[in-house]
Amino acid sequence: MSGEREKALLRLMWHLIPTKEGKKEFDRRTREYEQGVEKSEGCSRLLVLYARIGLHRYNMLQGKNLELISVKKYNKSTWCAPCLYYITLEAMDPATNSPLTFQTKVQELRYGEMNLKCDIARPLGDIKRSSESENSKSKPCRLLEKSEVQVNNDWIRLYLELAIATTNRSRVKNHDLSDLKIVKVAVDTSRQDVEEGLEDSKLFAIVYIRYKDP
Repeated sequence: MSGEREKALLRLMWHLIPTKEGKKEFDRRTREYEQGVEKSEGCSRLLVLYARIGLHRYNMLQGKNLELISVKKYNKSTWCAPCLYYITLEAMDPATNSPLTFQTKVQELRYGEMNLKCDIARPLGDIKRSSESENSKSKPCRLLEKSEVQVNNDWIRLYLELAIATTNRSRVKNHDLSDLKIVKVAVDTSRQDVEEGLEDSKLFAIVYIRYKDP
């Protein structure tokens, strides 16, 4: 039996009957794949966006303005297409002009869609759970003024780039997202279309963004 045919058979054995030989070969090939991805992609644009969404969550809940400096390391699940990311990054607090190490967890709930969950976003060593603001009130859908778009440009652009990056993974590497032009933005916090499981969330909004892609 040729080497390639033997490997193929071992992979098939692991999927159908998880033998020790099949699992060993499966694990080896998984490690090779992960190493190849890291060498070819490095710190991908999507990973940077996931790091920024963790910072945005923390800033929104804690009233901070932390800024991303760099991604230091990350762990990524490989057992299914929608992945789970644990990200350690370096951030800067403009209020104190001091860097700090920050950790976040971002889970893809569906592959190829902007359907994400971020339930850990905190400075390293801070184990307190972030609580949602009690002051947020439900408001009907409204179109933001140009001045409001400018003030909130950072998070609006973050979610626009996330929407494109998560749904166009095959071409996002070579796509210059910095050229995207935001035309109009509307925000709806009326909860009429809230998904199951989010009914009790005090921070809920649907954001509609019209943009141009040159």
